[in-house]
Amino acid sequence: MFCWDILGPGIHADVTLSLITYLNIVADQVCPFMATVFPKGSGLFQQDPATLHKLFRNDLNPIKHLWDVLDKQVRSMEALPPNV
Repeated sequence: MFCWDILGPGIHADVTLSLITYLNIVADQVCPFMATVFPKGSGLFQQDPATLHKLFRNDLNPIKHLWDVLDKQVRSMEALPPNV
């Protein structure tokens, strides 16, 4: 897990990752990390596109929507960064 300025815990599962195991990892590891890094609750958790929980509909992929929001915010700046 990582954030823009901090590296979170690495989580290794020695078992087959079932839904229950995954949710336990989120509850035990991800939620406390997010609460520490984003105490006001302003963080966004994005899981990777691993085949275990791969989306079947491409339009539901939240990372694509996040990139769209970021792109719109950057392009709305008065002085665009030189690499845009």
